[in-house]
Amino acid sequence: MNSQAATVGHNIHTEPVADSGGINNLLRNVWILNGNGLKARMHGLMCHTAIDNFVIEGCNFQYNLMDGARFEASAHKIRSCNNTYSNNGYRGVTFNCGSLTAAGFPLLKHDAKFDDTFEFNGDDGFVDMSGSHGVIISGTFGRNAGNGITVQENGEQQIVNAIIYDNGRNAVTQKYGIACGKTSLSNIQTYNSDPTVYKQIPFLFRKNCKARNITTDYSTVDYVLNDLHQTYLPENDSSLRLVGDSSRIVGRRCYIDNRGIGTWYMSDVYDAIHIGFTSSGTMMFPGGIIK
Repeated sequence: MNSQAATVGHNIHTEPVADSGGINNLLRNVWILNGNGLKARMHGLMCHTAIDNFVIEGCNFQYNLMDGARFEASAHKIRSCNNTYSNNGYRGVTFNCGSLTAAGFPLLKHDAKFDDTFEFNGDDGFVDMSGSHGVIISGTFGRNAGNGITVQENGEQQIVNAIIYDNGRNAVTQKYGIACGKTSLSNIQTYNSDPTVYKQIPFLFRKNCKARNITTDYSTVDYVLNDLHQTYLPENDSSLRLVGDSSRIVGRRCYIDNRGIGTWYMSDVYDAIHIGFTSSGTMMFPGGIIK
């Protein structure tokens, strides 16, 4: 597959071959290997049908006016590896697969793995909008104008073996290396080489998550903690070192300056939590609630 499309469409576009209830609506055993999907006026790769066993390997999806790749239908067993999703006008990849049950395939579950390079895109490097419990995200995510990775906060994804660097390129608002949901994070290195250019801070914790073997740099504020916002502090293996304007996490010790009202979702693995409130607040732990 080698395409540099000068059309109004996509480089590669999969569509249903039957109505939504037909058995032939499911594509099987699709491979895209060692190709180029460049300069399309829409997406480099657009998937509009359910696919079982879909391998994308060794390809370049670059300089497309929209996403490098967008997955809009139900999918099972996606393997994307050693690809480059870079310099696209929107995102590197948007994973927006819907319900497999609704698509008529109740025995299938989202089973997707991405291990690729996502750099210099006009928005986020990778976005999971599916809320899936079966997406594993790995690779290099750098110098995107938006976040490095954004996952749907009610999903249960894994982000593993990732390098997250210099996202929020020339952004006017705060961006994040990873905007987490109920996420398992492990073997992640994150850094910002120039905070005046890249508005990335490492993490936005939006649900309770787990952090293992995390390495951050000390060149910028690492996370935010604001009044009137629900705040989630992750379970971690003591490797986490986060320093903010009003708080810090050092291993399994958490120090929070005086805060106003709000709800604080804490992991009960912390050895010590030092916090002061200027008004009534609520701290919620897995084993109970302290006010």
